[in-house]
Amino acid sequence: MIKLLSNTEAKVPRPGHYKLLTVRNANEDCEEIVKVLSVIMHNGMLNDLVLLNYYNGMPISFGATVEQVRNGIVVMSVHSFQAMSMHLQNMTFLKSELLPHWVMANVLQVDRENNLAYLGLFMYVHNPEDKRMYLRMRLPQLVEASFRNSKREVPGAVQEISIGGVALLTPREKLLKEKEKGIVSLLLPDDRLELPGEFLLYQEAETLKRHIFQFRMSSRSERIFSQFIYRQQCRIMEELKNLPSPNLEDWRS
Repeated sequence: MIKLLSNTEAKVPRPGHYKLLTVRNANEDCEEIVKVLSVIMHNGMLNDLVLLNYYNGMPISFGATVEQVRNGIVVMSVHSFQAMSMHLQNMTFLKSELLPHWVMANVLQVDRENNLAYLGLFMYVHNPEDKRMYLRMRLPQLVEASFRNSKREVPGAVQEISIGGVALLTPREKLLKEKEKGIVSLLLPDDRLELPGEFLLYQEAETLKRHIFQFRMSSRSERIFSQFIYRQQCRIMEELKNLPSPNLEDWRS
């Protein structure tokens, strides 16, 4: 099953939210990573590999086993859901205590029938969101939301949400002062959350106007939110299970 939100996943890189990290140079870094993976392959006791992909904003994260290392190409046995998400993204992130940093790898080929992934072009990555406390989840559709206090109300919608905050998409420009407090209202499919929140900052990119808030959930709100996340996980797992397998081409050295 997809892992629930955890401290580890709160700090994993997300597509578009990482940058390359060069320790020596690209070639030497890649060779070092492949050597570590080879060590893991020959000593199963050291295998703590975890892969990370995203599907519709949801983290897909399972363990993996190194089956073969040859000419810089690493073949891994992976979970079926991981295999499909790797195929869709054409890349994956991986982490091990034997590696000094998160690693990004190109997915060269995926064998869905045998749940094998062929990886190459390994490189270290730095995650600029490393200080983020909570993982953001992209919602399947916009959710109606608003912020209000005794002075004003800001209506809008949200596309991403976390257990610690939200970015309210609005048609209007900045209306609030930093640290302004009020109530953040989220209309989830099966419930409404009313959360004491605080305005942090305003961002504008093209036509998007984002008012970013942080909030603290009560035990009841956290339970409702966790149930919502669980339903999204089940939906995504069902989607991954029903996606057609990619065409498999013969892998040649």
